[in-house]
Amino acid sequence: MSYKSIISVLGFLFTFLFFVHCGDSKIYLLNETTEFEGLIWKQSDSLSYQVNITDTSKRYNLGMTINHNTEYTYQNIYLMIHTTFPDGNRFSKQVNIDIADKSGKWYSECSGNNCKVDIEIQREAIFNQAGKYVFTIEQFTRDEQLNNIGSLAFYIENTGKLR
Repeated sequence: MSYKSIISVLGFLFTFLFFVHCGDSKIYLLNETTEFEGLIWKQSDSLSYQVNITDTSKRYNLGMTINHNTEYTYQNIYLMIHTTFPDGNRFSKQVNIDIADKSGKWYSECSGNNCKVDIEIQREAIFNQAGKYVFTIEQFTRDEQLNNIGSLAFYIENTGKLR
């Protein structure tokens, strides 16, 4: 193989590896979006997401993306997140999601009237039981309905790391 051929092959491999490394390499075990009709999330609209965990040796990131518009009147959203484990046990946790600071500046990325905020619920979570997990998310505010909420996406991302 000539010197030019070797340089060409190495250049190709370097370019290929660069693009593979820089691309979106996230591996989602679950990534589901729920749209809210009329931009209204009612307290009665609990969201349910199911995932089957087969490998308990891996670590996962859990998170969500909330889409809202600039007419949303609060700086946060209270959620109740329930996790039902394969053995039937259930764990519930109230979570406060800040989407704006006290002056009203959005933490969200906004384009025009539409805003999107990414929320990390838990980094490098470990699932101790194999089987079906059910995550139920409820809006848990003092209002019967939250106006100007467009959608919520819930995801579980494989980190590629082991326990």
